[in-house]
Amino acid sequence: LTANAGFPYLVTNFLNVPVSQTLSILPDVVFKFSNSSPQLQVDGQLLVAGSSAQPVTFTALTDDAIGGDTNNDGAATSPTPGYWQSIMVRSGGSASLDHAVVRYGGYCYGCAGGGIVYSGAALSLTNSVVAYNVNSGLLATGAGLTVSATQFLTNTAYGLYVYGNGQTISPLIRNNTFTGNTTWAAYLSFAAANEYLTGDARMSGNNGSNNGLNGIGLYGTITATTVLTANAGFPYVVNSFLNVPVSQTLSILPDVVFKFSNTSPQLQVDGLLQVIGTVGQPVTFTALTDDGAGGDTNNDGAASSPTPGYWQSIMIRSGGWAEIDHAVVRYGGYCYGCTGGGIVNTDGTLDVISSTVIYNGYTGILVSGVAATTIHYSSLYSNTSYGVANSGAVMVDALNNWWGDASGPAPYGTGNAVSGSVDVSPWLASAP
Repeated sequence: LTANAGFPYLVTNFLNVPVSQTLSILPDVVFKFSNSSPQLQVDGQLLVAGSSAQPVTFTALTDDAIGGDTNNDGAATSPTPGYWQSIMVRSGGSASLDHAVVRYGGYCYGCAGGGIVYSGAALSLTNSVVAYNVNSGLLATGAGLTVSATQFLTNTAYGLYVYGNGQTISPLIRNNTFTGNTTWAAYLSFAAANEYLTGDARMSGNNGSNNGLNGIGLYGTITATTVLTANAGFPYVVNSFLNVPVSQTLSILPDVVFKFSNTSPQLQVDGLLQVIGTVGQPVTFTALTDDGAGGDTNNDGAASSPTPGYWQSIMIRSGGWAEIDHAVVRYGGYCYGCTGGGIVNTDGTLDVISSTVIYNGYTGILVSGVAATTIHYSSLYSNTSYGVANSGAVMVDALNNWWGDASGPAPYGTGNAVSGSVDVSPWLASAP
């Protein structure tokens, strides 16, 4: 289909691309949808090939700003989110949208919709604008999904929502901008049965502002070796749990910021956690309300601030192993009816080096059982009760650390205290 300047194509019910068939849409084409019923259904292949100067647009009949006054009523009507349904890429279908504009869609009676809804074989969305849609700009399963250099603007809930749909997902999400979406900028859910997240550095270069939450939500279980890279000023946000299962690996690269949304979230380690920060770009684990790392993620200015025990912990469970190098762990330690810590090692293996563990509720690092723990050249101070507390049977090796005072940790000095079997001497006389 080619363009007719100021004279759109109008879909009044549905336009279907059947299995094994292709619809190609060329630059400057405008599609309008007449009400809440119409939908572009893709069971075959959709190729949208706009350009920077002449994007392909999908919008409401009442959107006079694009394609003119199609319903010929002057200014009597105007578009609203959810005016029409969606571009629906169904099972087996595929779509490539480059330099497209999708706005004012998302209507779905009794369900959650989106301007683009994807559950097919492959979707590539690049160099596009997805705006003013009800619920999600893009609602998608993660299999075969590529989203890059796209703007998600003022969608009524999520800019981008990706869900597992009973499978392993590995979406490529790079260099996108999220602005003014009401709840989350982007959210990935992979927590149901047989759902996992994997991928090597497939989320990077994303940014956002004025969203309900300025970051990428993560909820569920990873698999294989999953590598997470930084999005400057745009943290990963855990609002329930992120789990590293037995025999699987999560690697977190320099400058990544993890935030935890309340007292429920926890990073659970049953496999291997590798935290690989640097002197200039540590990896940070902190509270959602901590604007000092990753910016104003909850978009409330100075209305909220972090406190010790805001979130739970990095929890290394029996058989789990965490290698934490050049990290900052702060404002964790919540544990309902029990004693918590920013890092909790229960019968696992924990190696901490060149890191900072501060402002956590009760304990910076809590050790129990037969856990093996080493902590070297790190700073542990201003945790509410102890820098390190060990109720386990194995001595904690905590040599050459800074405890907030040159005299060392209490009971030996006046720094953040230690409890139980913890070897602290020699300690550092100043911060490393």
